[in-house]
Order: sequence, then C-alpha cells, then structure tokens
Amino acid sequence: MSHRAASWLAWSLAGLSVVMFAAVIALSALVPSAQAPSDRATVNTVSEALVFLSFLAFPLVGALIASRRPYNPIGWLLLVDGILWMLLNAFESYGTYGVAQPGSLPFPAAIAAQNNWLWVPAVGLLGTYLLLLSSFSQFANLTTSVSYARLVSPQSTYQMVGYWRWWTETKNASHSK
Repeated sequence: MSHRAASWLAWSLAGLSVVMFAAVIALSALVPSAQAPSDRATVNTVSEALVFLSFLAFPLVGALIASRRPYNPIGWLLLVDGILWMLLNAFESYGTYGVAQPGSLPFPAAIAAQNNWLWVPAVGLLGTYLLLLSSFSQFANLTTSVSYARLVSPQSTYQMVGYWRWWTETKNASHSK
C-alpha cells in the first residue's frame, strides 16, 4: 500500500470514528427526553459523554501514527481499537434509545446484543498493544507486579500512565545495578 493510500485510509477511519462519536452523543442526549425527566439522567449523560470523549484519542492518535508511518503496527492497532470502542458505544446507545422509544429504530435489542462479545477484541487489542511496546520477558515481570486487568480496563486508562512510569523506573533501576 502506498504512503498516500495508507494516509487516506487512516484518516477516513478516524473520520468514521468521529461520526460514530457524534451519533452516540446525539442518541445519548435523546434517551433522557424519551424517559421521565430527572436531573440525574442529565448528569449521567454528560458524565458518560466526557468519559467517552477519552476513547476518541485512540483512533485519532492511531490515524496520526498510521498516516505518518504506515508500516508501524501500533498506529493501526490504535485505530482499529478506537473504531471498536466507538462501535461498541454506538451499538449500546442505539439499543438504549430503541428500547426507550419503541418502534423508533429497527432491531434495537439485536444491535445492543452485539455488545456481549464486541468488548473482547477491543480489550484484546489493548493487550496486544502492550505486548508490542515491550519484549515478552519485560511484560511477564510487569504482570507479576501489576494486575493485567487493571492495565487493559478502559475505565482506568488514566492509571496506565502511573503504571508506565513505575515500570520504566523499575526497569531503569534494574539496568543501573
């Protein structure tokens, strides 16, 4: 694949992720209006949107890396993982709105049921991403010290920075001995 085609593909997939993000926000905003009005529903919708915004970093950073370095697998993994998270949330919002407004959308339960398995490749790609960043022996030492589930959990992504710092400090300390 040429550099230009790879760049076009990467940014097209990132654009698709942004469109899915906008659709999720729109459907999430419509769900409280379909239910009984309450302040709690509005707060939950806004907080979920802000948390979901952090997942948009995966496809955007992935597109940036893949468009600049098309042969780097990290960019493509981030891009695909971001698309999977956007798709996962789009299916969930579609199903929630379809159930809240019966007859408004076709097959809401069947679409939402895809979330039962779609999280597996999304979390699995994060694990692959971690394996690509380090050799297996270094990763094995990391898993004995830190719970793997916490590292790949999308809800605790911010903790990855702290673990990464700890791991690099530990690695640097072992190399200096």
